[in-house]
Amino acid sequence: MFENSNNTALNTLSKDTVLKSLRAANDQLLPKTDLLQVEQMLIHQVLWNNYLHFDLSYTPWSHLGYKICVAAAMSHLAENSPIAAISIFISCSSRYSLEALETFMRGVYAFGEQHQIPCVLQDINTTKEGIYISASAYGKTVEIAKKEELKVGDLIVVTGDLGAAYMGLLLLEREKKIFNENPDLQPDLEQKNYIVGRHLKPNLPMDAWAVLKDLDIIPKMVYTVTNGLAKTLIAMDEELEFSPLIYENKLPIDPETQSQCMTFAIDTTTAALHGGEDYELCFIIDQDDYQAIKQHLDFSIIGYLSDSVGTPHIITNSGKSQAIKDFN
Repeated sequence: MFENSNNTALNTLSKDTVLKSLRAANDQLLPKTDLLQVEQMLIHQVLWNNYLHFDLSYTPWSHLGYKICVAAAMSHLAENSPIAAISIFISCSSRYSLEALETFMRGVYAFGEQHQIPCVLQDINTTKEGIYISASAYGKTVEIAKKEELKVGDLIVVTGDLGAAYMGLLLLEREKKIFNENPDLQPDLEQKNYIVGRHLKPNLPMDAWAVLKDLDIIPKMVYTVTNGLAKTLIAMDEELEFSPLIYENKLPIDPETQSQCMTFAIDTTTAALHGGEDYELCFIIDQDDYQAIKQHLDFSIIGYLSDSVGTPHIITNSGKSQAIKDFN
């Protein structure tokens, strides 16, 4: 499980042969006009490498291809900007095989097919060691509906649940360590599909905007939750004239995440605030929308904007107010 098979060495092939092979599984073409008219578009890019962003000892190549597209698309989703295309650039050493890269691109194409977004490999180059992957999402600008001004009492809402991806990562790291010490032992991932999947192959909260439209709710501000909720709240606090105030007992945490937190002796609130890679959205909506959204399972109201200025706070289960700080 913790090894990616190597077959055809890249250094035995020409660049054109590699590009042709990696593009063969996909018949989508990135519209040239979309790339030439970038000044009329929103462009968001992520650049990942195997030293910081993923571990190929337990990350399937196809999941990696899918996940990097999710990461590139998140900012567009927050802006409700339809994605016109996603382009991929790869720079890697000859250590990696042609088959591994083909599997990676199948993950990219799977994302494109699922969301009806053209995805294409633009170029591949060599590097001395490691692998570097860039994903750029091109989104057409949209006219945003007029939003009301922010005010004290506006509600803070998040999609999905928090902390699962972090616990999935810790579980995979534990199993990797055990595997390295004893390769004969099989990874113990039974009944952990959700948290492992949240780390390896997260999904975009694509339905969020459609649900808000059905509820006749126009968010005043929208943020991404990709590096932990704490970072999002701190960014919100720095940008706005009001400070976020959230409640510990309102944080959406999946039971499997809670169970794994207990196993690892990690506070669930810490995982939810500082875990990262949740790929969720955080909205600010008017308090008048409370009744419309409170019963919807896709959303959790976690707090509101307070009239204090300086630092976001959390009201703990014991009733105490604590400042939310960034651990990194």
